[in-house]
Amino acid sequence: MSRRWPVIRWISRVLLVFPIGLFGFIGWRYLTNPIGTAGLDLISLGSPAAVTDMRVIGALFFACGLVTTFYLSTERLLAGLAFVLTVVSVVTAARAFGLWTDGPAPGTVSKLTTEFVLLTIFIVGSLAEFARDRSEHRVRTRV
Repeated sequence: MSRRWPVIRWISRVLLVFPIGLFGFIGWRYLTNPIGTAGLDLISLGSPAAVTDMRVIGALFFACGLVTTFYLSTERLLAGLAFVLTVVSVVTAARAFGLWTDGPAPGTVSKLTTEFVLLTIFIVGSLAEFARDRSEHRVRTRV
């Protein structure tokens, strides 16, 4: 077995810790201060239902953080990276669609740039973890 595979396993774990914090941070902000958080992007919430809807968005991000935490186990790293990659891909696609249909805005462009960087990092991390997992599976089946 190559010496790099244990390193890749730890890199995969570190990669998963980042979105746990990010999902938790975004979720916490929308859960605890939906009006202030939405106001950062000049979104006004005109009804109690709108405030509750923002809290629900926060709860969804918080739930993504909890699910990602579940995947930190050694046997679930690839699934965790795939989960995060799916979330980041869908969010990035939605923002790109918004940029295309609604036009450029400073907040949209900066967030989209960050999401493209995250998407690239998680694609590379997922491919490395897939290679590690596949290599270890081959070693186990030969024995």
